[in-house]
Amino acid sequence: MTSLDDRPTTAPSLIPALLLGGALPALVMASALEFLPLAGVSLEVLAVVLLAAMFAGAYRARHVLLAPAYVIRIPLLMALSVLVAATFPLLEGTQPRNYAVFGSVAPTLMGWALFLWMLGTREVDAGRDWLAWEPPRWALPALLVAAMATIATVHWLAVGTRAMVSDEVIYLLQGKWIFQRDYAWHLDPDLLPFFSMRKLGVTPSGGLYGQYTPGWPALLALFDLIGLRWWSGAILGTASVWATVRLGTLLYSRAAGLIAGALLLIQPTFLLLHAGYMAHPATILSLALAAVWLIESESRAGWERTWRWLAVGVAIAVAVTVRTLTGVALGASLGLWLVVRQRMPVGTLVRCAATVIVGALPIAGWFLHYNWATNGDALRVSYQAMHGTGFNLGFGTRGFTGFNEQMQRVPVPVTFTPRDAVSHLLQRLASINLNFLPYALLLPVTVLFAAHRHRVRWLVLAVFSILPVLYFFYWGSEIRFYSEYLPFLLPWLAAGCLAVMRERPRLGGVIVAAAVAGSAVLMVPTRWTSIPLDEPWVRSAYTGSPSRFAAFATLEQMQRDEGKLLVFVQEQGPLLDVLLDRLYLFNIEGLSSPILAVRDMGERNAALMARFPDRIPLLARDNGRLKPVTINRLPAAR
Repeated sequence: MTSLDDRPTTAPSLIPALLLGGALPALVMASALEFLPLAGVSLEVLAVVLLAAMFAGAYRARHVLLAPAYVIRIPLLMALSVLVAATFPLLEGTQPRNYAVFGSVAPTLMGWALFLWMLGTREVDAGRDWLAWEPPRWALPALLVAAMATIATVHWLAVGTRAMVSDEVIYLLQGKWIFQRDYAWHLDPDLLPFFSMRKLGVTPSGGLYGQYTPGWPALLALFDLIGLRWWSGAILGTASVWATVRLGTLLYSRAAGLIAGALLLIQPTFLLLHAGYMAHPATILSLALAAVWLIESESRAGWERTWRWLAVGVAIAVAVTVRTLTGVALGASLGLWLVVRQRMPVGTLVRCAATVIVGALPIAGWFLHYNWATNGDALRVSYQAMHGTGFNLGFGTRGFTGFNEQMQRVPVPVTFTPRDAVSHLLQRLASINLNFLPYALLLPVTVLFAAHRHRVRWLVLAVFSILPVLYFFYWGSEIRFYSEYLPFLLPWLAAGCLAVMRERPRLGGVIVAAAVAGSAVLMVPTRWTSIPLDEPWVRSAYTGSPSRFAAFATLEQMQRDEGKLLVFVQEQGPLLDVLLDRLYLFNIEGLSSPILAVRDMGERNAALMARFPDRIPLLARDNGRLKPVTINRLPAAR
């Protein structure tokens, strides 16, 4: 620990430099690309803006660009990143082609322009050992309070008291059913067709159960028991911020940990995943905690070490029951990482593995029982029970199943080819570069870090590549599948910025300031709605489904004014239960719910209306995400 005389000061003179050298350029450059087109600016004008930004950045950094650390690496990595960004829209055949390629390449190049601008930052002071700086004791509690307030606010603004993603609706329903017989909702057989949905299956005993693994619904149920289900995302997200701070502290320093936690809190993808009731908050936290306990165990002995190993087993088992592939892959990566670190002898590593397995056994046993109770096979997860091989890894015909007009479950096939796999991989790489250190700074800063002796450890990178390798063979691909890496990546990035500040304090600081500003830009839905480059709040159900929010509000108001409702939901077409997926949330209290949302069965509706004569029958027709849902009264059954 450094003495008070050796510690860097707070340096008020740095603040204007951070704002002018990092935050303001990031806001101007990213906003020029993201928001100018809202006024009808053409791609040609945007290209000129982009070229001007590139030229300005290169000119400002001219005094360092010819240094050996940059003269080859920057052009090489810039060309590689542009190639990645340009290739996947071409492989996918996204139209119009020029718009698609520009929309993918331009953010990547703007990130390089911003990096070059910052690289040209002029230093006025000698560097200090910022990694050894000790933040004030109030900093961590203040960060955690800010985390709770921020995530809760985002949650309220995004969904209020509802759930808008169909996955979230099923999670909440499964959470309600988790304490019931066979973990299912049991109805009379004549009611099942009305309440059947593509993401619901039927247990051997005749109950309805959800398609998702039970870990996240069980956690939601526990939060519900203590009246904190609405707060679940905020609580888990705040705990993830703490775990990231702790992991950064263990691996680097308290300063690196604190900056990493702050970067996680403002990370757009992280906030998006905590806006509703998606399962990722549970896996992000459980795997981060597993890493913390493993690293702590390296310097402990006796019971202090044993309980941490048992807790690691519990945490990894929780991750497996929440997101099975993610939990298995990253659980294996954590074990291999411990081996690569070489802090414990082989015998201790063997005892660690055995103890972790013991810790995982109770939850693993419950997971097997859940599978057996719901689909009759302990080794088959719900996805496979409902959709066959549609969600398996590998090329060929994949996809899911849905109900046709005769209420038969039929495949909705998706052909998955190696070409698709390559396109998905390139798309994720370009999107991760844009999102994980906004604005598109992730790859550029690796050049800077290498120049300051903070390099990528390729063996560690290989150890943590198990999950991306597996996802290469999976037909679905989204950036959220990699969100569990954030607590591991951000401490490395924070430590890199502090390493740069040893020699170039302003440059290291403006990287952090630019990331803060870039995160703010990506928190706003922007123009690139038709580009498959992941921008968190673009195409989001929370910001792009006004008609469905309005349908919730209309039905709730009708129920308050007129009494119990029976809502028959008519989709735009068969197989995809798009509106029923969302409105099914009304059924969370069972048949006693004030509003029941059921499938429109045409002439058979009269039988259900007769079954519930005290309810006002309505027909809700889905007209897409933007057009209002049509809601009409139906004549009561005679």
